[in-house]
Amino acid sequence: MRAVNTGKLIHSRQRPFLIDAGEICVPKTDELARSPDYPSGHTTWSWMTALLLAEMVPERATDILIRGRVYGESRVICGAHNESAVEAGRINASALVAALHASPQFRDDLDLARAELASVRRSGRPPSAARCVAEEELSKVSYF
Repeated sequence: MRAVNTGKLIHSRQRPFLIDAGEICVPKTDELARSPDYPSGHTTWSWMTALLLAEMVPERATDILIRGRVYGESRVICGAHNESAVEAGRINASALVAALHASPQFRDDLDLARAELASVRRSGRPPSAARCVAEEELSKVSYF
């Protein structure tokens, strides 16, 4: 995603595990080591997804946004990013979603997605109760 990669190239900040050789929750691959820390692409993606889903299902917005936040925070907990990289990812995502809303085609597509999601929610099976409980436990506390 150009919106993330441009920032990574400009700042070219090393990931935390390259500076302080602690354990991380994902494999320490050469590709990960070559990819700069700032801004967090995973957080950009997760926060954009959360913002858009919250628009499509406003009655679940709080839960959706909490999950989007927790996903970004997990990147710090796992040692893949610094907290500032995660915050930059959320800011990046917010700016991207705002820019997308300037496009009539995007707004039309969002309306279609909203209708499709509403249809799935009316006819689909419920999510796994065990997974919902696990997600809720993870999102109860902010680690920052």
